[in-house]
Amino acid sequence: MKKIMIALAVVLLAGCSDDKSTSTGKPVAEVAPAQPVAAIEVPKAPAAPIHNYSLEEDGEYGYEGAISENDKNNGVAASKVLMFRYLGEKNGVYTVQIKDGNVSQLTSCKAPCDFVKNKKYFAGQLVGTETIRAGDTSIIHAVLEDAQNGFLKPYQVSTR
Repeated sequence: MKKIMIALAVVLLAGCSDDKSTSTGKPVAEVAPAQPVAAIEVPKAPAAPIHNYSLEEDGEYGYEGAISENDKNNGVAASKVLMFRYLGEKNGVYTVQIKDGNVSQLTSCKAPCDFVKNKKYFAGQLVGTETIRAGDTSIIHAVLEDAQNGFLKPYQVSTR
């Protein structure tokens, strides 16, 4: 397409001069300058959504938070990676878990997941429940968005 436009411009410009006559010396009618040819844009297909997690390891998905200005000022160069287990979807409720030894937290929501319910456990005993807003820039929002978009596979205990 570019070659055709360039060739057309060369042909149009080659015939231009300040002399309003032909090579025979006879005057030519004034012609309006050629208008540039508009490029035709081909619509692009919408990009497929991509997952938000940074890594996947042994059925858990790692998510990184942004580093705050305060952390940067204190020399922190990288954020901690939080590892989540996707426990699945049941009756429209998505559930993920963070586990560290005897401490675990289950977070669940129903689409569109504007609010999430957190249940905190210690040694298998429920020690607290809270409901919070899952802001668009929060890690939990990213995790649950991946779950709703089908990017996470339910966690299965390894038999190693």
